[in-house]
Order: sequence, then C-alpha cells, then structure tokens
Amino acid sequence: MQLATKTSILFLSAMGLAACDGATEPFAFDTTYTTFADISDAFEDDVETNVDEEGDLENPGNIASSADIVSMPSGSTIYNGALIAEQDAGGGTLIGQLQLDADFTTNRIDGRAGNFIDSSNGIILGSLLGTSTFTDEVDGTTGNHFEMELTGTLDDDGTLMDTTLDLEGNFLSNGGSATDIAGDADITMTGGPVYDKGAFSAAR
Repeated sequence: MQLATKTSILFLSAMGLAACDGATEPFAFDTTYTTFADISDAFEDDVETNVDEEGDLENPGNIASSADIVSMPSGSTIYNGALIAEQDAGGGTLIGQLQLDADFTTNRIDGRAGNFIDSSNGIILGSLLGTSTFTDEVDGTTGNHFEMELTGTLDDDGTLMDTTLDLEGNFLSNGGSATDIAGDADITMTGGPVYDKGAFSAAR
C-alpha cells in the first residue's frame, strides 16, 4: 500500500475537544501531529477499513439501515477521524483531522476539520466548519445519508486561501448501530493547490 496514495482515510480514536490557552483555532483535537509521516504512519493500517482513496465504500453492505440509526441514543454522538486528498498531477497529499457531531434527536450533523498537513507543503493553519442534516434511510447500497459543505480560510505559510470542503457520506453499521461515518471528500483551496477527490472516515 503506497503511503502517499493509499492513506485514503484515517481513524483517530478517543479524540475530543480540548481547551488550549491562547489557541488560535476554534477547536483542538486531543491528539495532533506535526509531520505528515507521523500522521500517516499512525493510521495506515486503518485506511482500507471503510473507503478507498476516492471515498468509495469498501463494503456498501455496511451502510446503516434506518433501524440502526434509530437505535442510536438520543442526543449528540461525536465521531472523530480524518480526510485525505491527493494533489492533482502527482503532487503532495493532504491530511486533515475531522470531527463530526451527529445529533440523533434532531438529525443535525456538524463538522469541523483542521490540523491539515500536506506531504509537500507541511502544516496548513486554519479550520473549516459546516452543518447539515442527515436522513435515516438511503436506497439500499446507493445514495448518501448526508451532504455537508465546510468552509473557512486556511493559511499556507502566509498565503490565505478561502477553502471549501464538500463531504458526501454514510453512516456505517457494525453490529446494529451507527459505529462509523465515511464517504468522499472534495476540497477546493482558492489560490492554493488543486486536489483530486479524496476520502474521509470517522469513528465514535
């Protein structure tokens, strides 16, 4: 498995929000990484669990049913993971940590992405935020439980880039509940690198 091309998604388990004095970000993950090698090496084994490098599900039969979603406890459940995308024309690989907060009472889902590292450009500062709603049901193994647009401004060594991250995803079930969320991730940085469609995955 090629590290730069096969780390399509990363799971970051047991991660949540952490307070940080003087933080410039609206949120911070409990575990962060300072090099692309570290974040890739830590989670390479999890890559092929849910999606391939373009966000296609490895096992569409794992898409959660309406009963799986309805069985989730009411209120919010936090899913933590990551997104990854390859630069167009053989450039670097971008990894960003991702948190999705799904409210199973209101069917609202909030997203936060940050702590981006590009294998060729290094750390990219800033965060992306978004919100959407999800549906309990999809048509068999096709369709998505939700679509979400996250937006914000990222800073690549002084170059400010208005950025949009589009997620299309599904809840996945393992044993009768929605244990994971995964799908494709399309990130656009105005004035920055061009990335092919990537992937994301997160686990509760």
